[in-house]
Amino acid sequence: MHADAEQMLADFFEQLTVEKRASEHTVKSYQRDIKHLTNYCTDKSIQHWTDLKQSDIRAHIAGRHRKASAVQAYNENYQQFAVFIIAC
Repeated sequence: MHADAEQMLADFFEQLTVEKRASEHTVKSYQRDIKHLTNYCTDKSIQHWTDLKQSDIRAHIAGRHRKASAVQAYNENYQQFAVFIIAC
């Protein structure tokens, strides 16, 4: 991912911790889930979060669904991150 995308992640996690007062467990859950999304983006040569398309998110979640049973938690974490990206 591009350095700007990495900075957006840092800003997002700071917002979760400071403004939203998310628990350490919650932040770690987001970090774990978004790391999977970051790996997906790297595999697909997506450099910026704003380059992600809805079809990319769906394909990624479908792939994770085949590997995990916690799809609802993934969806919620990705939704929160998407709201943050849109706000930036």
